[in-house]
Amino acid sequence: MEKAVRSVTFQVDHEKMACGIYLPMTEMVGGVPVKTLDIRVCKPYCDPVLTEGEAHTIEHMLATGVRSLECDHIQVLYFGPMGCHTGFYLLLAGNFTDLEALQFLRAGTEKALAMTACPANNRRQCGNCRTLLPTEKVRPVLEKIRALCLACEERKSFDSYTYLEMK
Repeated sequence: MEKAVRSVTFQVDHEKMACGIYLPMTEMVGGVPVKTLDIRVCKPYCDPVLTEGEAHTIEHMLATGVRSLECDHIQVLYFGPMGCHTGFYLLLAGNFTDLEALQFLRAGTEKALAMTACPANNRRQCGNCRTLLPTEKVRPVLEKIRALCLACEERKSFDSYTYLEMK
């Protein structure tokens, strides 16, 4: 028996997608809401994609930034780069509003921006530390994430996808 494809992002028209922070899905896992945030920092097919070094370094910095936040009602399940290198996914569990999720991401981004060295930049803690960059090289991308958060916070909503027309 085949399982139906559930990925919302495969139904998005990537040729019309802008940079932004999207909420493709909220699922219940063990009775707990899990929100998937799509943090799109490159406009697909227009902007240069993130380099391996940028994606890897931001993964270390921002994953550390959000996990270091003290918040009793938001739990970080995962932060990492998209395979297409146009952004990142952040999975958060708990009972919180969309605005709280955006504020949480912004606070984690601000912690990453304050870092002067990339966390776990050594062979014992990272499987390929050779691709990690100096923090100043990824600061523009982190600033972009912060600006995207602020824009969504001001509107009090995530960005909206343009979906493919299904026939």
